[in-house]
Amino acid sequence: MRIADTLAAAACAAALFMCTGTANAAPAKAAPAPGASPASDAPTPYATFVTGAKVQDGIFPVVTKNGKVYLALAKNQLDTDFYEHATTANGLGGFGLLSGDDFDQPARIVRFERIDDKHVAFIFPPERFQGRPGSPVANAVAASTANSVQAVAPIVAEDTDSGKVVVDTAFLLGDQLDLANRLSDIVQDPDHPSARDGYHLDSTRTYFGPSKTFPKNVIIEADQTFTSAKAADQPFGGNSGTIDTVTDPRSIQMRVKYHFAQILASPDYMPRLADDRVGYWIDEQLDFNGDDRFDNGNRYVVRWNMRASDPTKPSPAVKPIVYTLTNTIPHEYRAPIRDAILAWNRAFERIGIQNAVRSAGSTDRPRLGPRRHPVQHDPLADRSQRRRFSRSADRVGPADGRDISRRRADRQRFRALFEVRI
Repeated sequence: MRIADTLAAAACAAALFMCTGTANAAPAKAAPAPGASPASDAPTPYATFVTGAKVQDGIFPVVTKNGKVYLALAKNQLDTDFYEHATTANGLGGFGLLSGDDFDQPARIVRFERIDDKHVAFIFPPERFQGRPGSPVANAVAASTANSVQAVAPIVAEDTDSGKVVVDTAFLLGDQLDLANRLSDIVQDPDHPSARDGYHLDSTRTYFGPSKTFPKNVIIEADQTFTSAKAADQPFGGNSGTIDTVTDPRSIQMRVKYHFAQILASPDYMPRLADDRVGYWIDEQLDFNGDDRFDNGNRYVVRWNMRASDPTKPSPAVKPIVYTLTNTIPHEYRAPIRDAILAWNRAFERIGIQNAVRSAGSTDRPRLGPRRHPVQHDPLADRSQRRRFSRSADRVGPADGRDISRRRADRQRFRALFEVRI
């Protein structure tokens, strides 16, 4: 009995100790839900974030802070379509890489989609397929096509009163133009490719350049460095050669300019279908609204929205084409090039449109292009490569061939207008 009594007493004491310990212990914290972030990761208040930062006002205010660049998006700009276009700001002096080569990446519609409290996705929706909005065909097109996601950017600051958010644009420092592969193609032997010989983006030597903001677009520059372990003293000559136009081909800097722009309405523009009997630059769409033809491609003529201010008599153009000669054109060639541009007015005068083409003179502003709104004015620049030539750029609407380089904006897609050997 004594042993039983002792065991019972010990059990009671142990139970009492466990109850007391449980009562005095701090309550255990619940495990965070999968994917949840600590409260400290919540976006910083906007007013606090911009303190001490450089803020450039524009359609999208650009915030520069501690070497990083951020984009401020208003609440009504989320889930809304805009343009994005990227192009090189310098060339290689040859090898097919040109300054301002607008064939590198056609401009695309970009949509800023807020996917949760802390992230905004930069989405490229499909543009080439047409279905009447609200129709079953439109539903079928949406179900049969896919978006492209450029990046998922973290929200670093937010104004809870207005709904404005600030997103990190660090993804723009990535190789969006696939320049590493283009540089690698220059030096690699196609029959014996080597990872050692190829070029790679070096994030430790990549940083943001200057940014500019305007009422209808912004420009952000990324200065990217591409490196290769290939020896610099290998003989030049096509593939498996060396890029001999830089001081050290093991390290090449390419400056890339990103343009984000507003889509401007053009309700008075009438699309025009191309005629196969005549050569045009065309913009093609696939139209699924009808099943009465075998070929459902709509090939729109790329053309200006050029109209006379008074259609009943010869009168000035409503919105003229404006060219600005850049500071890359030698002074002795600027006058004849300007005269050649203005000579097109004679053709427009024959159809009753006066002053259809204008020259805004020349600009000596470096790097980021024309002195006025870049969406409105087309820079004509001299390219100094192994042979020199001049080139202009153009922007084309995605649904109707509308040329919007100057004031029309409906998806900037650039193309060469002409080539002038000098």
